[in-house]
Amino acid sequence: MTNDIITLLVNGQKLTRFTAYEVDADMYAGASAFWFEAANADVTVKAGQPCQMFVNSTQVLNGYIDAVDSTSDKKSSTLRLEGRDLMGVLVDWYITTGQDINDASMQSIAITLLSDVPVINLKNVEYGKGVFVSQQSTVLRPRVEVGQTKFLALKSLAAQHGLLFYCKPDGRLVFGCPLTDGAETPAFAIAYMQTAANAKAAHVRTDISKRYATTTAALAWLEGLPTTTANNLGWASVAGSLADADYPPYAPQKPYAFADNSVGAYINMRLRQMQAEQRHQSFMAIYTVSGHTCQGNVWDINKLCRVDDAKNNLHGNFLITKRTFTKSKENGTETKVQLSLPGVRA
Repeated sequence: MTNDIITLLVNGQKLTRFTAYEVDADMYAGASAFWFEAANADVTVKAGQPCQMFVNSTQVLNGYIDAVDSTSDKKSSTLRLEGRDLMGVLVDWYITTGQDINDASMQSIAITLLSDVPVINLKNVEYGKGVFVSQQSTVLRPRVEVGQTKFLALKSLAAQHGLLFYCKPDGRLVFGCPLTDGAETPAFAIAYMQTAANAKAAHVRTDISKRYATTTAALAWLEGLPTTTANNLGWASVAGSLADADYPPYAPQKPYAFADNSVGAYINMRLRQMQAEQRHQSFMAIYTVSGHTCQGNVWDINKLCRVDDAKNNLHGNFLITKRTFTKSKENGTETKVQLSLPGVRA
C-alpha cells in the first residue's frame, strides 16, 4: 500500500481519480506512450491539448493528448485519454526543407532543427560531454532531407557525435550518454526473494545475438571526400575499434563493423555509444514493485539501481532504461522497472 498522490493536468484541468492508467518513459523509444481511464470525469478534453502528470510533487510526464475516447450510458461514463510525451511532436514533425549540415556543434545543429517547433523550450535542452566542438573539416557534412522526421534526423546526427537522443519524463530533451556504473550512488534499490524484498515479480533475459567482442568504425566515403583518403570499398581508413571488456570469454569472439560519416573528433564516443546499445539489447531485467517511489525518490530513467536478486543470482548496479507506471483494479498502483547493463566507461 502506497500513499503516492497522482495528479494529471490537461490544459489546466485537474484529474486525480483514475480507474486505470499506464505511463511509459523509455530512453531507447522514439516517443513514450501513455493512457488514462477515469469514470464520470467532469472535464472537457480535446485531442491535441497538452498534459502533465505528477507523482507527489515530481513531474513524470509532459506530453500531448493524441486521442480522446468517451463512452457512457444512463448510469455512468468512462473517459480514456491516449497520448505521447513531448518527443511525440518530433516523431510526427516532418522536415520540409533539405539542407547540408555545415561546421557546427551538436548544440548548433539541435537549435537549427528545433527552433521552428514552438512547443520545445530550447533553454531546457540538455547537452552531454563533447557536443560543443565543431566538426572536423576532413569529414563530409551530413544532409537533412525532406521527408525525414525531426526525431530521426536528430537521433542520427546525435549518434554521429556518440550521443543518445531521448526525452526525460519531465519533457526535457537530452543529448547524452547512458550512465556508467560508479558515476553516482544508486538512487534506487530492488530486492527480490530476499527477507526485505520490495519486488513482487521478476523477468530476466540475456541475449548475446546482438552483442559483439569488438566494434570497429570506418568513415564512409561519399562524394566530396578527397579520393586519396578512400579505398576501393568506398570507405575511408578505419577510424577506431573498441573491445567489449565484459564480453563472455567462452562465446565466439565475433566482431562488428560499421561505416558512416561520424564526426572524427568523437569517434571514440561513437564506438562507446554503439557498444552501450549492444549491451542494452543483450540484457534485460524487469521488476514489478508497488507504488511509484523508492527510497523517497520517484522512479526515473538513466539512473542506477542496486539489485539483489537471490532467485536469478543477480547482484550489482544496473541502469534504468525504462519505467512504466500502472494502475489497475486487480493490482493497484505499480511500477515496472526495466534494467539494462550500465553504459561503457571512457
